[in-house]
Amino acid sequence: MFSEIIHVGITVNNVEENLALYRDTLQLKVESDFEASGPAWEKVTGITGIKFRRITLQREGVDTGKVVLLKFLSPQSRPLPSDRKPYDLGLYDLGFESADIDKTYALLIQKGYTFDSSVQPVIVQGNTVAREASIQAPEGVHVMLVQVFYKPSAAQKEGELISSEMEHIVIVAKDREKSVRFYRDILSLKIILDNELEGDQLDRITRVPQAKLKVYLLGKEHVNAGKVEIIQYLTHEGRPLPDDTRLSDCGLRFLSFRVDDMDKAYNLLKSKGIGCISEPVTVALGRKNVKMVLGKDVDNIFIEFFQEM
Repeated sequence: MFSEIIHVGITVNNVEENLALYRDTLQLKVESDFEASGPAWEKVTGITGIKFRRITLQREGVDTGKVVLLKFLSPQSRPLPSDRKPYDLGLYDLGFESADIDKTYALLIQKGYTFDSSVQPVIVQGNTVAREASIQAPEGVHVMLVQVFYKPSAAQKEGELISSEMEHIVIVAKDREKSVRFYRDILSLKIILDNELEGDQLDRITRVPQAKLKVYLLGKEHVNAGKVEIIQYLTHEGRPLPDDTRLSDCGLRFLSFRVDDMDKAYNLLKSKGIGCISEPVTVALGRKNVKMVLGKDVDNIFIEFFQEM
């Protein structure tokens, strides 16, 4: 019934800074760019007087793992708290796969981007399964670049920074078991990885001293993009998202899943105790209409479900 993550939404203050990263540097293509407002959008989001610009970017020829930038014209967006910690709850970063992380790292440094650390190995049970480093992106977002060794990577063209669409999204959870039950048992994602991580390399990647994490990676079977990485810090307690968290607040805001039958999916969500802002509403999404509901997961993260009409 539910797909993999089709796209991740970022609420932004500065559109051009974000396009400079996702379009001009990470080489995603603009699929659509439009403004929207009106009663249908007010109903589906629960925001009175909403007006926004929505820009969708994607890997050319790929339908999943897209990045959506939302620029709210009304209401005014609140910035991400300046004292946010990596272990505070909510959406934390989005990841792209690189076929050559060292080359990608050097090219991004050349373009003036700041990394949280140098390229670090990810070691699981004594084996290096990946190497990764994250960029400090606009709006307080961190973009993780990953070269994985447990599966073949696509060949990378000269000058190309990434070799995939948006590969995964990281959620910092309060109760990993509750989060896993939501994404596995309700949204039908499969567990790909279940592990604990700690060590000097992890401390450098997370910028959290003596961090120890429980990590679950979930995805749609036979689909490489749009995975969910659920992490829980076993050594640090993070702050939850505020009860008044709004879609218009800056930062990583929502995940989006496509469904085959919106009414059936909505009834299932209700039966599982998943609250939605409204019943399914038909809205204009650029040149096409979709039936949509907006709900929240167990950590107060916005989840968009839509059916193309």
